[in-house]
Amino acid sequence: MKYVETSGKLEGYSVDTIRDIISDAFIKPNNRTGRKIYIFRDCNNMDSRPQNMLLKLVEEPPEYAFFIFTAESKYEFLPTILSRCICLTTSPCTEEEVKNALVGYGFPDGEINSAVKSFHGNTGMCIDYITDDNLRKQVDLTKLICNSIIRKDEYTLNSALYSVGSDRKNILSVLSMLDKIMRDCAVLKCDKNAENIGCCRESAERLSLMLTANQAEKIHRNIENARNALRFNINAPLLLSALCAEIIDTARS
Repeated sequence: MKYVETSGKLEGYSVDTIRDIISDAFIKPNNRTGRKIYIFRDCNNMDSRPQNMLLKLVEEPPEYAFFIFTAESKYEFLPTILSRCICLTTSPCTEEEVKNALVGYGFPDGEINSAVKSFHGNTGMCIDYITDDNLRKQVDLTKLICNSIIRKDEYTLNSALYSVGSDRKNILSVLSMLDKIMRDCAVLKCDKNAENIGCCRESAERLSLMLTANQAEKIHRNIENARNALRFNINAPLLLSALCAEIIDTARS
C-alpha cells in the first residue's frame, strides 16, 4: 500500500509525482499479497493535468494494481476519471457521535462544543480545530469576513482578506469556509430551520436577511472562481482584492 505524496503550496499532486506512479505501477509487486494499492488522499486540489495523465492507467491498469481516490465530493474529479471508477460515499457522523469521540480523546467540554459548532460531523476537522491555532484563526477570520459583508464595509473586508496572508493553502481553507456559509445563507432563505454546514450559523442567518438567493449564488461563483484561479501562478493578494470588490459590488446591488 502506497500513500501518494503531495507537494507544492496547495499540497496537490505534481506532474512528476504522477509520472513516477505510472512507471512504478508497471513494476510487478514483490510482496506476499501480490498487489499494489495507491492511495490518493484529499484530491480536492488535484487539477486536470495529473488526472488526465492518470486516465490511461486507471482505465487499463495492470491486474495487480488498484487506485483509491478520496475527496469531499466526487465532482472534484473529471467525468472521464469518474466513468472509470466505482464511487462510494461515506455517511457523515452525527454531532453527538463526534462529541463522544472527542471526549474519548480527553478534550475539555468547552473546546469540544466550539469545535463541533464549527465543523459539525467532521471528526478530523474538529480535532484540528482544537489542536491547531492556525485553523482557529482561519475560522475567526471567516467570521470577520462575513461581518464585513453584512455591514457592506469594503475596507474591513479587504483588510480581513489581506490578513489571510499569501499562503495558498490558508487562502483556500478560508475561502472554502466562506463558501459553506454562503451555501447556508442560500438554504436558510428557503428553510429557516435547515441544518448548516458552515462554521458560523449566526453569520449565515444574518446574511440570509440581507442577501437575495441570487446574490448569494453570485458570491458563491465569485469565491469558486477565486479558488480555481489559485491553482495557477497568480498574485494571491491581488486576487483577494479583486474578490473583495466583487463581493461588495454584489452585496450593494
